[in-house]
Amino acid sequence: MNRPRTADRYGRSELNPVIPLSDAATKLATDMMVAAEFHSIPLRGVFGVGPEDFQDEKGNRQTALQAIMGRLLAINDSSAKAFEFAASQLTNFQSAISQLAELVASMSGLPPAYLGQVTQNPASADAIRSSESRLVKRAERKQRPLGGSWEQTGRLVRRFQSGEWDPALRRLETVWRDASTPTIAQSADAAVKKYAGGIVPLRQTREDLGYTQVQIERMEEAAGAPGVDLQAIEAVGQLFRAGFEPADSLSKLGLPLIKHTGALPVTVQPPEEDPVVPPAAPANGDIPAAMAG
Repeated sequence: MNRPRTADRYGRSELNPVIPLSDAATKLATDMMVAAEFHSIPLRGVFGVGPEDFQDEKGNRQTALQAIMGRLLAINDSSAKAFEFAASQLTNFQSAISQLAELVASMSGLPPAYLGQVTQNPASADAIRSSESRLVKRAERKQRPLGGSWEQTGRLVRRFQSGEWDPALRRLETVWRDASTPTIAQSADAAVKKYAGGIVPLRQTREDLGYTQVQIERMEEAAGAPGVDLQAIEAVGQLFRAGFEPADSLSKLGLPLIKHTGALPVTVQPPEEDPVVPPAAPANGDIPAAMAG
C-alpha cells in the first residue's frame, strides 16, 4: 500500500498532487486547438459584397464555413475590396503548458527532459544522472516498504495454486533491480572491488552484475568447480599453512569436505630433532689420548 495513514488505510497515489496540473494542461491544450482552428489561420474579409455573392463553381451558395476555409475567393464585383486580419500566435498557450510541466517536474521529482523540456545544448551524462537523483531516491524509498507486499502476493498466489500455505515461502525475498542507471563499466568496477576486498563471494558478485541463475550455473560448470569460491579456497590454504585442521577450516568457511592426501606443506612440517654429529677423525694418524695405553 502506497502512503497508508491511520485515517486513510488504503493510501494514495503519488500522482495526486499532479492531477490538478494535468487537468489545467489539458484545458490549455484544448483551448489551443480551438484557437488554432479559428484564429491561427488569417481571417479574410471583403467589403462591398454580401453572403449571396459567395458561390461555388456550380452556382450554389456557399456556407460561412466554406467561405472562411476556402483557399481562393473570386468576387464578380469591381467595387469589392478584400482585406485580411493577422493570424493569432499560439505561443502563449505553449508557454503556459511549459510552465505547468516545470511545476509537475518539481512536485513529482521527474527530470525535466521526461516532460519534453529540452534545451539547445544536450545535457552531459553527469547532468542527466544529477537530474534523475530525486526520482532514483524516491524509487529506492518505495522498494523497502513495497517489498513485503510483493512477498505476501507471491505467497497468496502459491496458496491459490496448491490449496495450502507453503512454509518454505516464509523465506521469500523480493529482489529489486537497481533504480539508478549506472553504466556497465561502473557496475563491474564496483562489483569487482567488493569481491577483491573480501566483502562478497564470487557468486554474489555475479548476481550483482545482473547475470541470471542459469548463466551463473553455466559459468561455474565451465570453471570446473561449480559452487566453489576460489577466494574461499585461498583462505583455507592460508588457515592450513597457519596450522589449523583442514576439515575445520573447510567447515568454518562453508565449503564441502574434500579428501586430503595427508601431505603437509613445507611451512607446517613438524620440527625435527637435532641430528647426532659424529666426532671428527684424527688428523695425521694421531691416536686420541683416551685410546692410548
